[in-house]
Amino acid sequence: MATTEGLLQCLAEGRKGSIEFNQTNKRNERREHETWIKIATSENACSCLVEVDRGTQSPIAEVRKAAEEQLQSFSREHGFGVALMEIVHSSQVDVQIRQLSAVLCRRYISNHWIRQKPDFQEPEIAEVHKAAMKQQLLNGLGLEHSKLRTAVSMAVASIAKEDFPDNWPELIPHVMSMLETGEPHLVHGAMRCLVLVSEEITDTQVPHVITHLFPKLFRIFTAVELYDKMIRARTCTVVFKCIKLISLLGDASDSEATSLQLLEQTVPAWLQCFAQVLSSPLRHDDAGELCMRIEIVKILTVIVEVYPHLLSSNLAAMIAAVWQGLTGLVEVYEVHAVYSNSSNDVEVDPADDVDGDRISIETLAWEYMECVREVVGCRHTRDLVKTQLCPIAFTLIRFMQVTVEQLQMWSEDVNAYIAHEDEGSFESSVRISAADAVTEICQSFGAEGWQAVLSAVMGQLEVASRAKAAGEEKWWLKREACMFAIAVISSDCDLQRISTIFRPDDFVRQVVLPDMSADSPAVLKGRALYCVASFARWMPLELAIQCFGPALESLGEASSLPVRMTAARAIGSLSSSGEEDEEPVLGHDFLRPHVPVLLQRIALLLASASEDSALITLEALHQIVKIHSDDVSAQLPVVLEQVLTALSRCAGDIMIASEAVETIASLVERPDAVQVVGEACTPLVMSALQHADRFVCTQVESIVELLSKIVRRVPGQDVFRGPLLDVVFPTLLTIMRTTENEDIIQPGCACLRSYLREAQPELARLQLQGQPVIPDCYYEIVIQILSVGSEGSVTALAPLIEQMFLRCRGAVQHLIPNMLAAALEQLRAARTLQLKQAIVVLFARLLVEDLEATLGFLKEHRLEGGQEALPVLLVCWAKEHGDFSGSYECKVLTAALGSLLLSGDMAVLNMSVPGQRKENSEQRRLTRSQTRNMAENPIDQWTAVPFALKAFLLLLETIKREEEEERSFEGDCVSDEGASADAEGDDFDEGDGDGASRGKGKFPHMSPHLSALSDDGGALANGIQSEACRREIVKTIMAGMHKLRGEDVDRDHQEDPISNVNIKDKCLEVLQTLAQHQRQKLRSCLERTPAALQSVAMAHLGPMIAAQPMH
Repeated sequence: MATTEGLLQCLAEGRKGSIEFNQTNKRNERREHETWIKIATSENACSCLVEVDRGTQSPIAEVRKAAEEQLQSFSREHGFGVALMEIVHSSQVDVQIRQLSAVLCRRYISNHWIRQKPDFQEPEIAEVHKAAMKQQLLNGLGLEHSKLRTAVSMAVASIAKEDFPDNWPELIPHVMSMLETGEPHLVHGAMRCLVLVSEEITDTQVPHVITHLFPKLFRIFTAVELYDKMIRARTCTVVFKCIKLISLLGDASDSEATSLQLLEQTVPAWLQCFAQVLSSPLRHDDAGELCMRIEIVKILTVIVEVYPHLLSSNLAAMIAAVWQGLTGLVEVYEVHAVYSNSSNDVEVDPADDVDGDRISIETLAWEYMECVREVVGCRHTRDLVKTQLCPIAFTLIRFMQVTVEQLQMWSEDVNAYIAHEDEGSFESSVRISAADAVTEICQSFGAEGWQAVLSAVMGQLEVASRAKAAGEEKWWLKREACMFAIAVISSDCDLQRISTIFRPDDFVRQVVLPDMSADSPAVLKGRALYCVASFARWMPLELAIQCFGPALESLGEASSLPVRMTAARAIGSLSSSGEEDEEPVLGHDFLRPHVPVLLQRIALLLASASEDSALITLEALHQIVKIHSDDVSAQLPVVLEQVLTALSRCAGDIMIASEAVETIASLVERPDAVQVVGEACTPLVMSALQHADRFVCTQVESIVELLSKIVRRVPGQDVFRGPLLDVVFPTLLTIMRTTENEDIIQPGCACLRSYLREAQPELARLQLQGQPVIPDCYYEIVIQILSVGSEGSVTALAPLIEQMFLRCRGAVQHLIPNMLAAALEQLRAARTLQLKQAIVVLFARLLVEDLEATLGFLKEHRLEGGQEALPVLLVCWAKEHGDFSGSYECKVLTAALGSLLLSGDMAVLNMSVPGQRKENSEQRRLTRSQTRNMAENPIDQWTAVPFALKAFLLLLETIKREEEEERSFEGDCVSDEGASADAEGDDFDEGDGDGASRGKGKFPHMSPHLSALSDDGGALANGIQSEACRREIVKTIMAGMHKLRGEDVDRDHQEDPISNVNIKDKCLEVLQTLAQHQRQKLRSCLERTPAALQSVAMAHLGPMIAAQPMH
């Protein structure tokens, strides 16, 4: 690198020359420019740069790093881009280095071309240098090597994105002049440039491209004799990319309307030519023709999807051409993809394959499937499609046949087979796209579509039967495709609604069951087993029993691995009980004798499974484990070994880890398995605790979560014993007192709760060498997490503090104040709803348990800075109560609200808390900075009401919600939609007018008591109604998340007496107590209660109020 200083000196002189140039008279422009070029592209500078480029390719890291640093330094000097382009044009330099220089030039352009770009780096390239580079790049489009032309085209596209057309009007004329020469390397370079430029342009540049470029491209496309098919195909590529860009931006593009107007003028001529191409016979061995058809079909797909009106008068001809092309393609597809794998990928000159796409029959078929799906679902083409539904479905099923390539891949990798079978996978193939198109037929045309697909299936089954009779080797492919089609279209359909058209049990008897025989081809048998899994819940018992035998046999080692995996899926579905109290499809009595052999075979299968196959095997094993059979002790060790192995090697796969944990949790439900499971799990748990860095983070969390699920006392056993107590628990305490690993802390808190629940007597007697007594250990853990833990960790910690208070209050009585003080500090700084709920529920449960002591602490305690603790808790509670979720949590909060409301403590009841969030009534326009500031710092303004009123209204809201749920369960509503509409109507009605007028209209006997309604009370009424929908949405989402995670009911909550409280009865009890003993307070609250909630209060308290008039 000795010449580096020379390069820097040359480039510095170039920069000096540039500065001097900018200061000279215009008449000296050419002379100064030429002088600068000579300096920047001198032999010394370029040779040095070549050496640095070579250094970046060195296998020695130090050399490579030094060269990259030098290049970074050079890029800050004027003349760097011109010097790079000189290397690109130098025939004396290796092609690899020339290509690298072109790539570096593009990067240099991206960073230094225009100052307004977000990633701009100083210095900005001077205008004279930009002009020189543009000319060098245009000349580079005709270089002799295709890789160089591609790299130069990418640099051209980067400039075009910024300068075209205003600051680079000569780009298109120059490229078109190259096309007109007919020279192969010039033509290919020009077309490659156009394709890459079309990828980089913005929507504002599209109208110019359509106006000035599309006509020239159309002339090239129609000049069949002058240009080969690959060049003509790339004109279609440019057209597609422009239309796709506009379609993606849609209304967000200011130029969409202009572009569409221009397209309406130009597209019809293109469509006529497209129809001719698609209608002509397909030459499968012609790469240019395949590429051209692929691009044409892509254009049609986006037009039908987004701008179908562009088809206009060409609609019928275009759709006919698509059908004709589809019919011709399926014949070629079957020959070259399904029955053999010859000539599927066409030989393509690297100069032609611009995007690196795979140009093959399969690629064309895939694009056709996407186009057909859009055509079938488009309302503009509905009438044309409707008459051809059965032929279309018949042809699509042919595309759903398994290809030779897929058969080979599945035989080598069972996970590829499983991934292909699973719904929602990211697999992409002609087969899956064809299945999507068939599904679209059923969804878009309803019963008529189903009839067409079923007719097509029957036709293909007949074809398969004739092929089998004729002795054809692959007769079964169409039969398998038919079962695949039926399974796919049934997956998202309510089969009861179409029972007059399709009966799953008949289909299983007549088609599926015969193909489950031992002599069926493996893939066909696997498809039959998959259909059994899909239709298990629709089978009568006798048919399910018929399917069970072949499925059990297919689980044996004699079957191929894909068949065994699908058999496990079928067994799992036949054994699935859905809800906990439901019987499996086959029933426990039938399955119980088969449990030992099923466990043995599925556990053995799990040993050969990984990734997707491990998941479906675990799911099947879990279903079998839940069938409590007395004769499984012999299988427990092997089952545990394989499940724990799957958990240890899942590499953080959440689904596999969750299924493994739940499977072991189901095993622990068996009293005779607790000790065995504990001993088997101890090594893995200890390893995760002591060497967490050896595991993936989510894997550690799952293993520690497993510990919390297996810490169970055996029914009838007086003493909790074993390695879980003697080995694991001391290690857990040690780790929890020092670790900052969130993946251990959060599930670890649940583990500590489990030990406290199951082994409290043993913990009280346990002496740990070198550690404090157990309560003090727990205390140290709590303080450590409250001091440095994340919000997620503190959220998991709050229930542990609650259980420490409830289960061993005497041992931790002196420690409780410090823990609660730290929890209040966390509440004051809390940002997440989950943390706020956890801490509020903690204090609510303590208030229910010991109102006097807890309330006394809250009144006396001061947070850091002197702030009172009680307002911090009550303000947060009042704001967030409507968004809190969870059955147990709501019961605790309701009970605590009732206790506070009946406490008679005026300091609490009169405390001002948030009533409802204020709406911004100002409709003024905001500047961008004001809008941004409001988004970053939202103003959280609430009305102020006494806590007594807030608590009273929340109790009424709870009663109202519970009664609405009761009515929905009783079936009083005519339909779900009707109930929803009525509820929405009620909300709107209640939102009109003020609270007093609504109260007088509905309850005239209450009008004297409503005259004192304050503005705050009315605002609160509106707020409760306006936020009801939002709160319900939040609750639904959170409940759904818990359900998706498979979270079971917390055993601490189950054992808490408060979980048995009827929340509605508890609210009514509080209100009735108010009516009997604190009537003045009730009167005060009723006067400020909105009309919608007055009806709830009067429905239950009316007789009591009438019997004892208020004074």
